[in-house]
Amino acid sequence: MKTCDCPVPTVAVSLPEIDECPVNTGQIQRIIFVDRDVQYPIASLTSDTFWADKQTTTGTGKCIFTPLIGNPEFEPGDPIEFGGGNETIDGIPLIVGNEPTPFSFRFYSLQQGMAKAMKVLSCRAIDAYFINQNNQIVYNAVTTTTATGFIVQAFNIKDRRPGGQTDPDYNEAKLTMEDGWSDDYALTEKLTWNPMTI
Repeated sequence: MKTCDCPVPTVAVSLPEIDECPVNTGQIQRIIFVDRDVQYPIASLTSDTFWADKQTTTGTGKCIFTPLIGNPEFEPGDPIEFGGGNETIDGIPLIVGNEPTPFSFRFYSLQQGMAKAMKVLSCRAIDAYFINQNNQIVYNAVTTTTATGFIVQAFNIKDRRPGGQTDPDYNEAKLTMEDGWSDDYALTEKLTWNPMTI
């Protein structure tokens, strides 16, 4: 259910200063999973040694770099409406919220046991960072200095679909993110190292 901060401000909020530089993500090519609410310093997100350390740590803050993904598709949630007709004034539906955003993708030609290992993530409370084609990490800016991944409400990876003579095998996967997931969406500068091979 959509809620508003009350009382509503008497003066409309000011928008951030408009930056003429457009922001486009490009293709998402890899995902980094972390446990829910783990916070990382934004300044460290561009460091390969930071990520290497987080992959091997046995404590809080461990991260998992997935294999490379294909066919990435975001479907932003549609408005959730109530009413219409005689139920609401003038038949105008009430907007009571937004549906969650599913993100679907594929893992091609996974080695034996990889999909099985990743299925465990569906039973954990996890967040997700994304890596795009421009070697940038996409993150949730909690503060000006602190980042988290985006909250994953549900994660699923399907069983293998054998390909054939002309197509590779693949496992379809999907994660679902809550309404408002991209409110604090941010990208790092281009990395000086290759996050596809770490």
